[in-house]
Amino acid sequence: YHFVDILDQIGAATGQVRVRKLKVPLGPVRFATRCLQWAPGYPISIDQLTMLEEESVCDPRRFFADLRIAPEPLIDGLRRMLAENA
Repeated sequence: YHFVDILDQIGAATGQVRVRKLKVPLGPVRFATRCLQWAPGYPISIDQLTMLEEESVCDPRRFFADLRIAPEPLIDGLRRMLAENA
């Protein structure tokens, strides 16, 4: 998934037909994050931003096998999670 697709999936799981997104170049986001990461409510830290940039991915089969859980479609997991927290 691309991040914008995940936002759309979250919107669908919460019943929103359209999710508004603001596309901002990475440079200004990096600068704002360095300045504001300590502010209450700021959604990301500079370390998290770095991890997003590195696209750190792996084969998830071992994770699921070790924890003895089965993967599920993102939209199903979001709906289940949001229903539990409602």
